[in-house]
Amino acid sequence: MLPPKASDDIMSLTMNKDSFALSLGVELKEDGSIDESSIVVTPSLIRVSYRLTYDEVDEMLEEGSGYSEEWELGALLSYANKRRQYRCSRGSSEGFVPTPIPQKQIKIKLDNIAPDGIRIDISVQATHNSGTNQTSGAEIGDAFQKFTEEVVEPVSSAFTLVTETMILAGEAIGKWKLLEDEANKGIEGSFQNEVSLPFRTQRKPDYTSRAREKNIMMSLMEYNIGGGYCHAWYCRRFLSPVKVQEECAPHSGLGLSCYVQWTSPIRRYSDLLTHVSVKRYLRRQRVQALLSKGHGLKELDVTAEDIGCPLPQRIGSDTHDHDWDLSDMDADIDFREGGGLMGAARLLQRNSEQYYLFEYIRRIHEHDPDKTWDAMVLGFIGSGDNSKKQYAIYIYELGLEYRMTSPVNLDQGTELKLKTSIISPRAGQLAFVRTL
Repeated sequence: MLPPKASDDIMSLTMNKDSFALSLGVELKEDGSIDESSIVVTPSLIRVSYRLTYDEVDEMLEEGSGYSEEWELGALLSYANKRRQYRCSRGSSEGFVPTPIPQKQIKIKLDNIAPDGIRIDISVQATHNSGTNQTSGAEIGDAFQKFTEEVVEPVSSAFTLVTETMILAGEAIGKWKLLEDEANKGIEGSFQNEVSLPFRTQRKPDYTSRAREKNIMMSLMEYNIGGGYCHAWYCRRFLSPVKVQEECAPHSGLGLSCYVQWTSPIRRYSDLLTHVSVKRYLRRQRVQALLSKGHGLKELDVTAEDIGCPLPQRIGSDTHDHDWDLSDMDADIDFREGGGLMGAARLLQRNSEQYYLFEYIRRIHEHDPDKTWDAMVLGFIGSGDNSKKQYAIYIYELGLEYRMTSPVNLDQGTELKLKTSIISPRAGQLAFVRTL
């Protein structure tokens, strides 16, 4: 039987409904690394019986039911913690930035009672990839490999569980591709199957030529300036941008030798392209196996779109070899196009989130013009007009990193009380003034 065709896929997580998926199975070694011989990638059929929110999973794990009635959650969390420890030991960003800056999440809902019929809710929480399972004085790159027995719990066990399993899947699919490439080298004949994947790569932080900045970064962490937030903000200048390429290379931010993002095909177009590439590769393998056993193409009910290349033709009646034209295989898959579309979508998303955040602030300001916001100075950015200095600030209640100018010097970690002075969501304008 062939894997399900792309045109037949029902890509959803609707409850009590069969959905086609792409599943990966893997076993971990004692240190949290992947046992490469255990990796399995296969088309699958899933059925969601019920769904849980992050808060519900956190509650179940905290109360203990996640280790008894729903024991799978506790087992997954145990493996997730092992994976987090493994990645931190290899220089992941969780060790590089032990105290990440909490981020806002904006939710928009229709509500007849709310202004303009739209309710805006904002929650502030640490990012889904935050929290460490080791001392907050863990490594900063390769230069600091000092660990203690002190354990800092992640902000959310549910976030850790989901994040680590998704990252695990990304590393495993990359390793699977490399193993398949090696196995295909030994195949003779016209069938030379290949699979292309978009590896996400990131260089290690460069400290060698930036000793002064490195010392500042370490001091911010050592003295816990701003509760660690100033260190998290300052660290960003050492982080290289992520690159997407078809050649395998390490991802230093994740502490992995390879990583492919593919676990969200419903909401990310580039992940969908990866699914298409993997499924076509598996279908070509399956078609070749069935043809070698004497099955005919009509019997298989397969099209060129299903396998990403022209249909093979039998050559000779006494052989199981077939003439495959793989010279233009998967030519319609362009991972750069997916990245470009994602970039455009992210810009639209940022603009939309900014508008609703500003509208949220405007509504509060309209209701209470004297409302004050607690904030903290993250760091100095530069001098502006009229010799005013510009600073990066963080407003706790809004989970907002913003810029403000000050006629006086402000130290990192300085606590501020601010009032809204200018707010225009449509014009994209927002300004604060400091109050005593």
